[in-house]
Formats: sequence, C-alpha cells, structure tokens
Amino acid sequence: YRSTAMAFRVSGGLTHVFAREGEAAESVFPPKWEHDMSMWVPPGLENGDIAGVWERDEWVESVRQVDTFQRSAARKVDPSLPEEYTESRTFRVTYRSRTKA
Repeated sequence: YRSTAMAFRVSGGLTHVFAREGEAAESVFPPKWEHDMSMWVPPGLENGDIAGVWERDEWVESVRQVDTFQRSAARKVDPSLPEEYTESRTFRVTYRSRTKA
C-alpha cells in the first residue's frame, strides 16, 4: 500500500508517504547522524582496532577520533577502573540508513 492520498506535504519540505513495514522503500537523500562515543582504552590498543568494529556496519560512513584524555595518577576519575586504563578516547561516528528513520 503506497498512495499519495496518505501523504502529507510541508511547504518547501519533503513529501512523506507512509508504507507498510517491511516494504523495500529506500530514501533518495537519507538523513545523516553523528554521535560522539568515549571509552577508556587499554594500553597498546590502536584506533584502527576500535574503528574497525564500527566500520563493519553497513550504515557507518566514517569513524574519526576527536579527543583524547590522559588521567594522571594524582587525579582519580573512576576508582573502579583498573590502573592500566589511563587514556580515554572520543570518536565521532557518522552513519545513515536508506531504509531506517
């Protein structure tokens, strides 16, 4: 079921048409999302190892490091975190889907 009778329009905007779930409708210009994710990393872990996990997903367009934080021995950030975790990295993950909103 796909009909423009079930559509709504916004002046200067997109035309939205509702379709049943499971139909293989694809967006021509899908929206893009960016999320920043931070994590404590063990010594010796390379950025390629971390980014490679996200880049396996078909929706992920790019992964890039945007920040690094080094904790000093004098400043405890999280007492439950093991001592060897002294570096936190923040990554910006950009993704989009042609079929999911």
